[in-house]
Amino acid sequence: MTKKQALPKETSPLFVIIHVLLLLIWVGGAMYAVQFILARITFITVGANITERPSALAWYYILSDLLTASVIILLPKFLLPRLIPQPVINKPSKKKLSKNAWWKEIAHELGLKDLPTWSDIGLALVSYIAYLVLALILTSFFSIFPWFNSNEAQNVGFGMFMSKPELILAFFSTVVITPIIEEMVFRGFLYGKLREVLAGKISNLASIIISVVLTSALFGLMHGQWNVGVDVFGLSVILCLLREITGTIHSGILLHILKNGIAFYLVFVLGAGLL
Repeated sequence: MTKKQALPKETSPLFVIIHVLLLLIWVGGAMYAVQFILARITFITVGANITERPSALAWYYILSDLLTASVIILLPKFLLPRLIPQPVINKPSKKKLSKNAWWKEIAHELGLKDLPTWSDIGLALVSYIAYLVLALILTSFFSIFPWFNSNEAQNVGFGMFMSKPELILAFFSTVVITPIIEEMVFRGFLYGKLREVLAGKISNLASIIISVVLTSALFGLMHGQWNVGVDVFGLSVILCLLREITGTIHSGILLHILKNGIAFYLVFVLGAGLL
């Protein structure tokens, strides 16, 4: 009898598990690190009263989002090529890529190919209903536990009553910038990388399920509240499936903007009596 041939390092179960864990640690750890460092710098330079100044807080959120995405998505390109390998979609070339081609490659990896289509808009609208149903089911299930408070308000830092310029800036931060950045990081970068790592190692269906669950679990965890985490876990499941179906994050961005936009309207416009 011949000895069983050893699996290549890249396909061994242990290597795959370690690679998946490194991806989750990298995204979650980098996000916390950027926010922690920026919060300390802001506290020293601006002071703790930034939460009392909606405009300053909105710019803080925008800067935090942009720095987080830059670190998580771009830093591996320079410093961590072994821990987070290049995608299999575009095989590395020996020729040095031009800056334009380099950015196009990153956009392709993140699912930002071409421009949004009418199909993306339609999918986003239909998927909003699917998100509401799934979030309701998950929230109803977790409500059986005494430690779960489904009515706990999410603290986003902004006060109820803001001037119109402050309201516009807060809207731009929470409804436009945050959804785009979060989709690039979670459904673009993390989900795409998880699918690449698991591709060919397990069945395609299992790869999708594991990637969806891990991405959504981390996304929920990063929101810091049980009720919010469960809600956005359901949102992330739908967003991941949209990425899987369309191959892009365009419809996911539109759905995320729609979700945040409706929440913003209900809380800060209708809730503050600005109609």
